[in-house]
Amino acid sequence: MTRSMFYLLAVVAAVLALPGVLVAASYGAEFAAEAVRSMPQQKRSLSAQMYVGKEGVRRVEYVAGSKPVVEIIIPVRGITWRLNPGAKTYTEFVKTPTPSPAELQVNPCAGQSNVTCTRLGREKINNRDADKWEIIAAFKNQDVKMLRWVDVNNGFPLIQQMPNGQKAEMRLLGSVKVNGRQVEKWELVSSWGERSASASSFQWYDPVLKLAVREEGAASMVNELRNIQPGPQPEHLFQLPAGYSKIDAPKQGGLRLVPTK
Repeated sequence: MTRSMFYLLAVVAAVLALPGVLVAASYGAEFAAEAVRSMPQQKRSLSAQMYVGKEGVRRVEYVAGSKPVVEIIIPVRGITWRLNPGAKTYTEFVKTPTPSPAELQVNPCAGQSNVTCTRLGREKINNRDADKWEIIAAFKNQDVKMLRWVDVNNGFPLIQQMPNGQKAEMRLLGSVKVNGRQVEKWELVSSWGERSASASSFQWYDPVLKLAVREEGAASMVNELRNIQPGPQPEHLFQLPAGYSKIDAPKQGGLRLVPTK
């Protein structure tokens, strides 16, 4: 295989990879929680307060450079507002709207350009019903075909097979309790051909919230939601506050969470 084809596969894999965090085929319950990223090797952690409303709209509050920052994300509109409460200003970031989970279940390629999906039928994957899809991505006058098996019940991919032998597979390990919530523990196994090594990460999926509430990856890094409080969230949390002025978005760089420990 040529170097250009390897590059092409890498680009396509990045676009169509299994999700970093499990998200289901429908919107989950509204809730508020503390989002925490723990990095044991660096002996520090990052945290933010998160609110999730209807249709997946989110509000995230954190501190960057000793200053409070608020981000409001509206996926169905493709809009993110980043607020600076101290200066009462905001910047707006616009991208292609994110298709709803239901739309993605009907067509995993919804919202993506130069990518087509064809349903090939239904199969059993580890005793779970899955729709098999052929996905063709066009890149620089080349087409790359790959296969994806999508869980009929939850709507997230169970397997993705690349033409170069690269494979990613979700395996259900059982039901457990995390932070007082009954969740499903999944293992994501990535492999690079029969003779190559594989790597695993773990995700804990909440069937009520319909997303992963904990993710454990390489170097023992953990992303998790703590102090989860299900319930309707006030609509004003996801609206631009009065009295804020719009400013241009920075050309590069961005704001980052600061260590809390």
